[in-house]
Amino acid sequence: MKKILNVPKAIIDFFRGVFQEINLVNFPSLKEGGKMTYIVILVTTLFTIILLGLDYLFTTFRNYLTTM
Repeated sequence: MKKILNVPKAIIDFFRGVFQEINLVNFPSLKEGGKMTYIVILVTTLFTIILLGLDYLFTTFRNYLTTM
């Protein structure tokens, strides 16, 4: 019975800890967020181009081998 009565206190302590940790987080400024977003889009685009090129090369090589 004692454990059941401690559950609400445990829940309150959990959320108190969550809010304390959120206050310690350093969120990026709008300028930093924009810069990071640009970097993510750039890296994603580059990897897409690389993967498309590899896919084209492997497809061409496979077609070459299968039509011999």
